[in-house]
Amino acid sequence: MGWPNAVAIFCLASAPIATSRAATFEIVALPDTQNYNKVATPNIFNTQTSWVANNISSENIAFVTQLGDITDDGTNSTYWSRANSAMSAIDGLVPYSVSFGNHDEHWTIDTGDGVANCLANYGPSRYAAYSWFGGASPNGLANYQTFAAGGMNFLHLNLPYAPDATTLSWANSVLSNPANANKPTIISTHDYLNIDGTRDSVGDSIWNSVVKNNSQVFMVLNGHYHGESQLVSQNSAGNNVLQMISDYQAEPNGGNGWLRKITFDTTANKISVKTYSPSLGQYQTDANSEVAYAATFTGGTVTVGKLLPAGPALNGLYVNNFDSLGTGGTTMPSGFSVIDIGSGTTTFGTSTPITSASMAAAGASVSSDQSLTVWNSKTADSGGSDSTPLKIAGGVNMGATPSATDRALGTAQTSVAAKGIQLCLANSTGAPMNKVVLRYDQRVMSPVTSPVEELPGLKVFYSTTGGSGASDWIEATALQADSATYPSSNGRAAVLNLPTAVPKDGAIYIRWVDDNGTPSPDQAYAIDNVWVMPPVALKGAYAQNFDAMGTGGTSAPNGWVVHGIGGSSGTYTAPSQIGPAVVAAATPDTSQSLQVWNQGSAVTCFAVAGNVGASSAATDRALGTNPTGVGAKVVELMSTNATGVSVKGGVMKFDMKVMAAATSGSEQAPGYKVFYSLTGSSNAADWIELPNLQLTQTSLGTYSARAAISFPTSLADGVALHFRWVDDNGSASPEWTNAIDNVELTLAQPLGSGRLYSQNFNAMGIGGTDLPVGWSVRTIAGSSTTYGAGNLPGAAAVSSSVLTPSQTLDVWDPSAGAKTFGVAANAAAVVGGADRMVATNPTGVGGLAIELLLQNTTGEAIPGIAIQYDLKQLVNNAEELPGYKFFYSLTGGADASEWIEVPALELAADGTANGLIAFETPLCNEDFVYLRWLDDNGTSSPDATYGLDNVCVVAVPEPASLLLLTVLCALTGSAMVRRARR
Repeated sequence: MGWPNAVAIFCLASAPIATSRAATFEIVALPDTQNYNKVATPNIFNTQTSWVANNISSENIAFVTQLGDITDDGTNSTYWSRANSAMSAIDGLVPYSVSFGNHDEHWTIDTGDGVANCLANYGPSRYAAYSWFGGASPNGLANYQTFAAGGMNFLHLNLPYAPDATTLSWANSVLSNPANANKPTIISTHDYLNIDGTRDSVGDSIWNSVVKNNSQVFMVLNGHYHGESQLVSQNSAGNNVLQMISDYQAEPNGGNGWLRKITFDTTANKISVKTYSPSLGQYQTDANSEVAYAATFTGGTVTVGKLLPAGPALNGLYVNNFDSLGTGGTTMPSGFSVIDIGSGTTTFGTSTPITSASMAAAGASVSSDQSLTVWNSKTADSGGSDSTPLKIAGGVNMGATPSATDRALGTAQTSVAAKGIQLCLANSTGAPMNKVVLRYDQRVMSPVTSPVEELPGLKVFYSTTGGSGASDWIEATALQADSATYPSSNGRAAVLNLPTAVPKDGAIYIRWVDDNGTPSPDQAYAIDNVWVMPPVALKGAYAQNFDAMGTGGTSAPNGWVVHGIGGSSGTYTAPSQIGPAVVAAATPDTSQSLQVWNQGSAVTCFAVAGNVGASSAATDRALGTNPTGVGAKVVELMSTNATGVSVKGGVMKFDMKVMAAATSGSEQAPGYKVFYSLTGSSNAADWIELPNLQLTQTSLGTYSARAAISFPTSLADGVALHFRWVDDNGSASPEWTNAIDNVELTLAQPLGSGRLYSQNFNAMGIGGTDLPVGWSVRTIAGSSTTYGAGNLPGAAAVSSSVLTPSQTLDVWDPSAGAKTFGVAANAAAVVGGADRMVATNPTGVGGLAIELLLQNTTGEAIPGIAIQYDLKQLVNNAEELPGYKFFYSLTGGADASEWIEVPALELAADGTANGLIAFETPLCNEDFVYLRWLDDNGTSSPDATYGLDNVCVVAVPEPASLLLLTVLCALTGSAMVRRARR
């Protein structure tokens, strides 16, 4: 059948179209609508298109495509009338197309008795008046459209069910037309991809004839088969083509109104797909219903990348308390899905607990039923006589009552061996992710008094692949033991050390598994207050000055979390009432907003500028709290030991700043209370207050705080270390407003029972960014003219030095064929020598200090240390001799009197320095000593560059001679002494 107007309409394709530049836009796909038109009411098709019409602006909908079988019977005029009524809702509002399916054509391809109705209702004449319509094929059943979005001009090609050779040839002519050659193209058709993710014979025909050899085609959409799937194939140009099938007609109510929202984000560089029902007001969130792909949008070209995790972005803290779920439990939060494991009720029990191997062997798959039990927490039943904190509130999926709003997401086994709740999160930190901290509350919702077969309750597994094999899943064994008491709401926390680093845009999967158990009834559990966060990795020292936060305060630095503590302004009064139990009960603030203060130059030293906006010029920021509506506000730093070794302690420093002082009442002095924990759980026993914070007023309104911390147990590699600063609401009004700034955290190098510490820096490689544990770099203010040969920096300069956040040092590799020490700062990998040293060459500052923090873990007090090291001049310049100045301190404070220079460390001709340090008071067990090597910038150019190497420190039981140092170092087999003497 020909179509007389085809050529005339085809010429409209050359008409220019406007280019929309909104960064994010959406295409809506309406899969098989055939069943909706079989009934007059409710017409779900109408609901779909009405939703589109009402959300074109808010969703920035650029195009709508219907994927075929718009009717169930193409010969039925009533069905066509109802379909027309639905599609008319978007006429003139947005470009769109309708594909013809086998039901529309009435079974026979191109010649069926429904074809005339297809053309009469959705032939070229329907679109002729629209500038976005390009033209139709010779038989009128195929057509194309153009539309503008994201700063680009797109082409959409619409093919009917099983297009013949003439139609496919026409499609190629459209794509090869010079007016269309540079337009990224989407193809919609009815029959193409199977639900198993493979093309059928019709799909292969379209792929081979049209898609494969036209490189501008980046997406193909189809319906027809009942289900969802996607396939990425490479075309002849080597570019990815995203192919997706969606068809929901097998679901209740003819498909429940599910449609596809395909979002193009040209800023985030991704294409994401969500499945939404305007009729239900819900999303489907299983792995096939919610997908995302990396994509680039450059030069008018769309390039599809890899599959991205179908889950929320993890770029700071992810929090979910499930309170927005209501009571139905049928709509899972984004990223969550339900996993069914095996079948039967007695597969797993106390004697055969579920493991990653048994979970894989039983078979774990995403359940077709994405509903979960939603539990309401309340404090009393309807009669008010039951005051248990957690009670089954109305039963499973209990409807709109009772009114309690605290929800929890639970499991209740029936016909499967185990039920899993799975969370998928996408790594959006912009860098590889090696570990995350997981916290959640586990609640016993229905007790089984005898026996309590399932304790310790839910088991937790995690994965970087989400696969079905046993090796894909690792059990989180560090989670704390459950309580046998009912009802219980136990806080749990664990560091998840990922087997391989999750790359940018990669995924992490977390699975809570509840086995069916062996007794009946089964014990029911729920999870609540889930949060996941990448911690700060402590490799040497950590520094944070908050200056990069800007002024908004909504995005805390990585590793920082905001909490609220229940209560009101009169709940707590410092300094006695806020203790570990209160701190442990802190609840994550889902908004994660904090006040950011700009520090001005007013007489009061700190001008009040909370959330000041971009107009403020000050760049020195501080992170502040001013709790309102809660009992207290908590700021938390979450970190992990990434040194590779166990440590026994460290030092925390920060500045506390009074940003707005109350004129009356001093209830908050001395300001924040600080707690730390090695687990981060909600158990009070896991939180320890730092009572020895020494507050020193350094200027008006500014206090310097520091505390040396000896952990109750050694902090193993990979274990979490959490700090919480707590600001209570106080009892006076107005309240003081405090802020923290210049936070420093340094882990100490243990000086253990062997009494010897040695470091030759050879393991550092050549990058210089990962210092050994206990070592850090500090900057001294000033310039090249601040200090000179006759005015080398003294204790005041050393005590005021500031931790350098990058922790970068030059690493030198002596060259065997040149001078004794060839210049090879941060040398490329081709340098073959393995003998490293760390060097300083300060530029733009007054000086650099290298610090070693040692902790006495000998088990007894020591009166002093013997020290030896090599100092090597790597770049000649005489002005700085004798080179480094060396200081030590037992407090590490900001007062110059706390730092003592050791002038007796003579520099021998061979570059070796050694000497004895007798402490003013013995260094008690688990106390700390700070050692700093200081290199000033000098006065001439180029600056002399020195390297530090072969450091050896020995704890001496009593004042001794240098001979003791030499003997002890030799007995350890250290290469330091041998190297120093050659």
